[in-house]
Amino acid sequence: MTEFAQRRGALAAQLAPLKAEALLVSFLPNVRYLTGYTGSSGLLLLLGSGEATFFTDPRYRIQAAAEVDCSAKVSTGPILPDVVALVARLLRHEIGRTLEMAISLTVLAVGLWSVWIVDGTPLDERRLLSTTIACLMTLTFTYHQAYDGLLLALPAVALWTADDRAGLGRAVPFVLRCLLVALMLVPAVNYGATETLLRAFGLKSDHGMWRLITSANSIALTAALLLCVLATMRAWGAPRPAGA
Repeated sequence: MTEFAQRRGALAAQLAPLKAEALLVSFLPNVRYLTGYTGSSGLLLLLGSGEATFFTDPRYRIQAAAEVDCSAKVSTGPILPDVVALVARLLRHEIGRTLEMAISLTVLAVGLWSVWIVDGTPLDERRLLSTTIACLMTLTFTYHQAYDGLLLALPAVALWTADDRAGLGRAVPFVLRCLLVALMLVPAVNYGATETLLRAFGLKSDHGMWRLITSANSIALTAALLLCVLATMRAWGAPRPAGA
C-alpha cells in the first residue's frame, strides 16, 4: 500500500462518524496530498469504504496515469475555448455547437486580420503588436493556468516602457497602453485569489460574485485583445515619418 493510499484510508475512516458517505476533494494541494498528482486540474472522489476515483481532463491523461495510484477517469467531452466558456457562463446555459464554432471563428478571424494588417506598420510596432496579439489569442483559446503571466510578461513590459515619441508609443497612446497593461495584470492577480476568495466567502455557482470572479480573467483578456486590435488599426492608419 502506497503512502497516498494510507492517507486516503485514514481520511475515509473519518467519514462514517460524520455520517458522510463520500468526500469530493477539489483543492489541488489536498488532491496532491491524497494522490500524488501534480497537475493543475483534477478532482478526487473518496468513498467511505476507502475506494477513490480521480477525475481530470484529456490534457492530463498521461500525467494522471503516471502519478495517480487509484482509479482515474479522464473526461471525453470537448474543452471549450475560454472565450466560448465565458459566453456560456454569462448566458447561464450551454451554447450550441454552431454558436460555439461561430464565436471561435470570429475571434480567430479578428486576430489573424489584425496580424495581417500590422504587417504594414514599422518594424518595432509590428513586432510588439503581433506578439501581443498572438499571446492574447493563445489565452482566449485556452484554459487559464499559472503560466498566463509568462505569456503576457513580454508585451506588458514593452507596452509600459514604450517611448511616446516613436514606434509603438506614437501609435498607441499612453492611456491606452496603461489600460492594456492593467487588463493583462488581472489574470496574474485573480488566478491566485479566485479559489481562495470562493472558499473564504462560501460563494456558490448561483451567486453573482461567483460569476464575476470566475469570469474576470476571461473578460480582461478578451477586452485586452479588442484594445490591441484597436491599437493595430491605429498603427496601420497612422501617418508614417519621412523615410519610414
